[in-house]
Amino acid sequence: GGDLVDQRVELDRRVLDWVVGLDTEINELVEGSDLYNPKVQLSQVVLPDEYKQTILSTVTAYEHFRTYRKTSGLDQTLTYGTGLVLLLCGASGTGKTMTVNAVAHHLKKRVLLVDFPSLQGKASQDRGGECDADLRGLFREADMSNAILFFDECESIFKQREMGGDRLLNALLTEMERYEGIVFLATNRPFDLDEAMHRRITAVFEYKAPDHIQRREIWRVLVSDKLKCCPEIDWEAIALKYELSGGFIKNAILSALLKAIGRNSTDPVINHDDIVTGCALQMRGSLHMKTFDHRVVPTTGLDALIVADAVRATLAEVVQFEKARNVIYGQWNFDFGLTTKYNKKNQKGISVLLIGPSGVGKISAAKAIGFEVGRPLKLVHFAQLQCDSAADTRRALQSTFDDARLMDAVLVLEGFEMFGMDVHGQVDADSPRFRVEAQRLMDMVDTFPGISILVATTASSVTSLDHEFSRRLKFLIEMRPPTASLRTLLWRSFFPPTAPLAPDVDFDKLGMRFELSNDAMSNAVFRAAAMAALRPEATRRITMKDLVNAAELEKKKGRNNEMRDRLFV
Repeated sequence: GGDLVDQRVELDRRVLDWVVGLDTEINELVEGSDLYNPKVQLSQVVLPDEYKQTILSTVTAYEHFRTYRKTSGLDQTLTYGTGLVLLLCGASGTGKTMTVNAVAHHLKKRVLLVDFPSLQGKASQDRGGECDADLRGLFREADMSNAILFFDECESIFKQREMGGDRLLNALLTEMERYEGIVFLATNRPFDLDEAMHRRITAVFEYKAPDHIQRREIWRVLVSDKLKCCPEIDWEAIALKYELSGGFIKNAILSALLKAIGRNSTDPVINHDDIVTGCALQMRGSLHMKTFDHRVVPTTGLDALIVADAVRATLAEVVQFEKARNVIYGQWNFDFGLTTKYNKKNQKGISVLLIGPSGVGKISAAKAIGFEVGRPLKLVHFAQLQCDSAADTRRALQSTFDDARLMDAVLVLEGFEMFGMDVHGQVDADSPRFRVEAQRLMDMVDTFPGISILVATTASSVTSLDHEFSRRLKFLIEMRPPTASLRTLLWRSFFPPTAPLAPDVDFDKLGMRFELSNDAMSNAVFRAAAMAALRPEATRRITMKDLVNAAELEKKKGRNNEMRDRLFV
């Protein structure tokens, strides 16, 4: 019974292959895993220097710690939980995977990439025992292959516990406690992680979207000498205009190269238009990737916005302020006296108040700002936040700011004239309660790390504010009904090139004759197009008569709305 040769020993396939000299790849044995030699160097990773140095010094010191632990006898007291677990969190394309590859290359190690969703798929098919064995095998394989373990999209194991997540989570935590090596976890949803996982994480590194200086460096790294580019390309302007992370910049270069190859397959040369087209495609893709409640995805920027020149210039200034803010706080470490022991990164946000009548394009202006800074909008009306008590309203408002911050969105709050309204629909600007709530709102706006836009339709919402509130706003932009020349441009902008227009359509006359808002003109175009679309093919065109009739209806509807507003007032 005690003789070793009488004992039964079970060997899995990987160990058996290793014993007999077969070098079986782990990805042949465990679905969703990949063992490879990284080629990325640290010089290619564009990150703040302090981040790069901290990560590098941490992993280097850990290698020395493993030796010291054995020679000093610490292995007798620290018997578990001595692995190094680093969490990299941030949006897609910000350099998390590239960092892991560069660190492994620096340490002369391989990378064992593990895809959580693949393991979870096994667990959902009642193959939990096999999954546990696979997980143990992955940690052992990393040790045998001198590899860094890299778990990508690790939040998925906590999002779908009903699909076997609990079993897989427990097995993962157990193996992490036993493992004496380097583990990297990557996620773009750190708030989904379990508390039990957080207790086992040695350090957390947050990856933010690069500022324009870092983007310029990313363009320089990715546009290698082997790519022929026209000298006319203004890389500084490209980096400043397009808010793209490294992953999307790489895709933009590939799109530009494909366009160049389409012109000349043997000797392609990338020009400025190729880069701009590639960036525009990636901007739309990156905006659509972010999903949350009340999301609005902007599709056009300030170039396509039809507003007065003074308004456009102020909106462009808002965009410039936001682009500069990343450098001011991220690289130059300004705090303007806001840093406290409770909040080490209390940044001044960019606050905007847009005022103007309904339908003049205030939301379109907010969308253009979002497009220029590369972020979706979280659009919420103040009426949706009104609750029975002031405390509940305050909590709903704070939750809205928190959601926008987590999703890295431009926060747009419509109906600002309803702020502080009581149950009778009245706003008492002189009441202590209103002043306190206004102060709290401004504190939220000030500490919001991005752009927050308040939208109001009446000037009374501004006159009711005290001087302190108005002073703390960064921008106050008044938008007026469009002039005749702007109305002409707006009428023309609503028609795509494929729309069948009759020769008698005169946009100048429409702009001069009808003093309509942006929304009213858009509705009139839709009415006219609907009438034309149902005609026989021979006469299926949008005529001047269609547009005039539709505009008259919108004008009449506008008068009725004014009468109704006066009646209720």
